[in-house]
Amino acid sequence: MRRYYKERLLAQKSLARKIARTLEVNAILEKMRAAAREMIPSAMEVCILLLDPEAPRYTRPLHCQLYKTPVNCLSCKRFRPAIVEAMTEKKGIITTMGEPIKRPDESKVDIGPEMAFPIFLDFT
Repeated sequence: MRRYYKERLLAQKSLARKIARTLEVNAILEKMRAAAREMIPSAMEVCILLLDPEAPRYTRPLHCQLYKTPVNCLSCKRFRPAIVEAMTEKKGIITTMGEPIKRPDESKVDIGPEMAFPIFLDFT
């Protein structure tokens, strides 16, 4: 038992890092969404798009008010005009009337105004 203490410790540290990262990111995302909902109580929904290609590995889909089940916000919001413009211009964008959201069942939901606020992180 004592002979493998180092391997056990390294395995526990590795697992703890992986679990903590997953829980931490989702907790942070949910707190950010809650704060945005408080700031803009008339918003139908608050979506956070992580454009990191690795994001599906360390996050889980959030519950969306526009859908019945949790969805990955990238799947329906990534190419919306407000998002594309905010990413291109690298600044916050507000539109007075966004295009309706098209659900997988082909029904549409009118959403009203949209806001996109990009945050860029560069770890290099």
